Amino acid sequence: MASEHADAVLEIYRLGMATGLATFETSVPSSETFSAARLPSHRFVGSAGATVPGATRS
Repeated sequence: MASEHADAVLEIYRLGMATGLATFETSVPSSETFSAARLPSHRFVGSAGATVPGATRS
């Protein structure tokens, strides 16, 4: 995951939050807060050209 993926990843995160099953968070964090809480080597995105259809962290 690179900084240019932040908007797409946070949108995926927001959609996961909307299910009520993805996280204990109550609001989408800023990209800086999101990145600070995750290990850099454990963040991945799947991309299809300029589109990011999925993201994961371990």
